[in-house]
Amino acid sequence: MTVIKSKIQTNYFIYPNAVAQSSLSLEAKGLIAYMSSKPSDWVFHKSVIQEECGIGKDKLSRLFKELEANGNLKYTQSYDKKGRFKSYETVFFVDPSNNPAFLPLTDYPVAVKPLAVNPQLQSKDINKVNINTNILSVITDGFDHWWNLYPVSRRKNKKGCFNKFKTKCKNMTEGEIESFVNEISADVLKRVSHVDDLKYMPMTEPYLNQERWEDSK
Repeated sequence: MTVIKSKIQTNYFIYPNAVAQSSLSLEAKGLIAYMSSKPSDWVFHKSVIQEECGIGKDKLSRLFKELEANGNLKYTQSYDKKGRFKSYETVFFVDPSNNPAFLPLTDYPVAVKPLAVNPQLQSKDINKVNINTNILSVITDGFDHWWNLYPVSRRKNKKGCFNKFKTKCKNMTEGEIESFVNEISADVLKRVSHVDDLKYMPMTEPYLNQERWEDSK
């Protein structure tokens, strides 16, 4: 894992106020401090982090997801000359503003896939299909974003959850879908950072069916 820091000094590192005052959980801020204290060429292994920080595998995975959503982590893949996957690298940023791939348009941005238009469609139907395809793309990306934030042990019936999610969003505009995804993503991160035992967190199906993001309102 590559470490990109704000500034390095002998035996010290700079912890930006923007990070300390961010909405990240206290545990995530502590993990940033731990990772920032390592040399720039330090190779992180999750097992080593778990041992040195005294945390379990599930908690570390949850904190990594929180840092990724905040822009502190970036995952990249490398390929050989024949286009075959070779390896992946995790890049850590003390300050998310140093991450070139992080565009904070919202607290938890949703990436929208470009529309691929079917050239065989009749011209009179193109506009109608474009709208439907765009909305479906936003819905799919939004669902994947929320699903990947959810703790693995609490995920169940992805297909059924997607159908429920799609039904919830079917009458929304693109902007309304993105706002909805931001809302439930923030709720999931808040729940994960406050729950002591993940078994008390609702499974994905009842979370959607019972609209559990409304609990704190």
